[in-house]
Amino acid sequence: MRFNKLWILPAILLLWIGLGCDSGAGPEGNEEPFCEDQIIDEDFTGGYRAILGFGEGVIPALRLSLGHPGKFNVTLAMNGPTSAFAELSQIDSLAADFDHWPTEPSRAERLLAMRDFLAAYGNPYYQNEDSNYYPPEVVADSYTAGEPLVLPPLYSPDNPDGTYDSVTFFDDESGLAVDFWLAHDLNGNGRRDPGEPVIRQLHEPFVDTNQNGDRDAGEAYDDFGVDGVDGTGDYGEGNGQFDWNPNAAAWRAANPADLAASAALDLTAGYQNSVYLDALEEDPWGFNEQIELLADTLETRLSGAESGVDDFCIRNRLGRYTGLQGDYPVLTEPLWFPEKYFLDLLPGGNPASSIAASDALQIGRFYQALRFLSLRMPNGTNDIHKEDSAIWQIRSFYSEVLEKEVRFGVGFPAGYFNEISAWKSYPVVYVFHDRHSTLADWSYLLADQGDLAHRKLAKQALLIVLDGSRDADGLAGYSHYVNQAATEFGGAYGDVVDELMEYVETTFRVQVAYHDRDDDED
Repeated sequence: MRFNKLWILPAILLLWIGLGCDSGAGPEGNEEPFCEDQIIDEDFTGGYRAILGFGEGVIPALRLSLGHPGKFNVTLAMNGPTSAFAELSQIDSLAADFDHWPTEPSRAERLLAMRDFLAAYGNPYYQNEDSNYYPPEVVADSYTAGEPLVLPPLYSPDNPDGTYDSVTFFDDESGLAVDFWLAHDLNGNGRRDPGEPVIRQLHEPFVDTNQNGDRDAGEAYDDFGVDGVDGTGDYGEGNGQFDWNPNAAAWRAANPADLAASAALDLTAGYQNSVYLDALEEDPWGFNEQIELLADTLETRLSGAESGVDDFCIRNRLGRYTGLQGDYPVLTEPLWFPEKYFLDLLPGGNPASSIAASDALQIGRFYQALRFLSLRMPNGTNDIHKEDSAIWQIRSFYSEVLEKEVRFGVGFPAGYFNEISAWKSYPVVYVFHDRHSTLADWSYLLADQGDLAHRKLAKQALLIVLDGSRDADGLAGYSHYVNQAATEFGGAYGDVVDELMEYVETTFRVQVAYHDRDDDED
């Protein structure tokens, strides 16, 4: 299967209920509502840009899209978390019971994912003036010897008298250094043993009545400061309000659902952004509540918008896929797309399903997303010749903010380099990939788009995949497409996105309005 290399797919699957047409007609109905072939606004003067976030790329894609209305007119969020704060709540539950984690994904996989999140948004468990990532008195070299480092005591509800030393530690199962947490050395043997608690100074103690990981109005709390111990005089103690560790601010800000709910996001008739949310059934990472909240927020706001939610469907072309016919997924059930956003439930992770069905489903999911995108962007397919093919290249540009070359993948639509198409410009789709994929993997998205375009099922677009990897002084990982809070892990990866967009839209033939511009560049 072409997307097997993106092996995050079975690891982060989401749950939601597909939306049907208000008319009552649907996949099982006898009549289909009338559907226009396209919904392009000819008076729209903004750029025809789309953004696709996949896996961990969903949060930065949604933040960029919802946080900058008018920047994109289509947003696709597929198979990933929608809130960094919700991720922090998940991480904290694992810290509270460090020795008993779910078996899937593996402990190593979870620890590496946590490391990337904390590098991107900062370590909210401690306050260390020398680092936004490492605990106090800890540096990267603290772990090179392979032996724990014994440090002065830190207060917590597990150490209210400050009796026990703090220790660095490794995860026994994976062998990885847990370089962002410390533990209480309850038995004084200079190392963390099973059962000894991780030190958490994330927020003041409170009663989480609704189990949402956040302190809501009316929930009781102790004004003891973030170490949870009365009388230590630490941050927030006795100030008459509930406090989070100040290093948690970036996590709380990275919540697209808050952006969707904000009055600053104008959803009146001039709002152009259509949002596509892709959800699957299996959910070992616990992302379903996140996407449910975002979907509820969008539905509530859009139902009251002047633009409304116009039903839109694609007959006989999209749906659920259970097998392959040649290289193409076999359609078994049609889907219905509301004009402004779409949320779908798809089966996933069923061991009893055939390999062909699994392959068809995964290919079909990208087909669906590309069709949703295509019907919201200009440009036709009539100039595609049978012999034309899309071209995938990996290129680079010089980033001023990182002071180095940054790689990106570019998918040129079929015919882009033909003389007869030299006049033509194209919508652009920016892709933020997940932690596990590489630029080479995403050439298959171009193949899907090209296949659909040749079969007159999708319009052509320029596909741009920015490399989401991070490599600063050997600390490789995933950047989350944000400016890293931890300077040890690199720099302004979020600012690189702006640089890339400027480079792409001044280098390639990108369509900036419904009518092609006259000054296209090669």
